[in-house]
Amino acid sequence: MEAVTLLRRKFTFLKGNSESIELDDFNPELGVDQIMSHYAQLYPEITNARTEDKGIQDGFHLIEFHSLAGTKG
Repeated sequence: MEAVTLLRRKFTFLKGNSESIELDDFNPELGVDQIMSHYAQLYPEITNARTEDKGIQDGFHLIEFHSLAGTKG
């Protein structure tokens, strides 16, 4: 019998062109939209972010949230 290994997710919030924030996957049973909704309370820009599934990288399932808002000024 083969052992099944669960692949852990890693979330990254890319804020503009310069800032990258790693977010914990606090509940693997939640969907990506639910994780995004939770973090929108801390980072309102995530509400309108684009989600990009980067596939498996370094042993994690990498999911990125890309901020769509530009900077004013």
